[in-house]
Amino acid sequence: MSKFVNMNNKNEDLNYRYKMPVIDVQVAGKGNGLFTMFHNMDDISRALNHPPEIIFKYLAAVSGSSYNPERNVLTGTHTQDVLMGNLLEYIKYLIMCPNCSIPETIPSLVGNKKNPNLVLTCSACNNVSQITIPNKKIEKGVDIIIKYLKNGNTWKTSKGTMVEQTVS
Repeated sequence: MSKFVNMNNKNEDLNYRYKMPVIDVQVAGKGNGLFTMFHNMDDISRALNHPPEIIFKYLAAVSGSSYNPERNVLTGTHTQDVLMGNLLEYIKYLIMCPNCSIPETIPSLVGNKKNPNLVLTCSACNNVSQITIPNKKIEKGVDIIIKYLKNGNTWKTSKGTMVEQTVS
């Protein structure tokens, strides 16, 4: 059974509603073929309402490795602590609403088709805000989400367990 952490990275509130599983990884392979396997990425992606493909690509980009979509692994060895730190930074800037600090946002593109901007629309407070980019890691995350949305992929979100909708 995996442990859960609060998405807001404040572990003192035991009754916080928005929890996610801790990343469960295992290093496999040998020699130059070392890779990091994820055992619970589907659960994490479901908790975050973000496609696992985007989370994998973000973690690969910020760790300087590559993502193998057939096997859902990252090349190289990566520790759980470093991956969890990168994921919590992703959550802070690319998932949490800057207005109400609730992780119920849906990313969308605004502006012209050639050079769109990414905005987060909060389904809790209806705030629409542009992403603040404090560092290169978050800039890479924004680029990954923009490419995902520009390729015509839909953003499937679930609000709790009651409603499921598809946003394009």
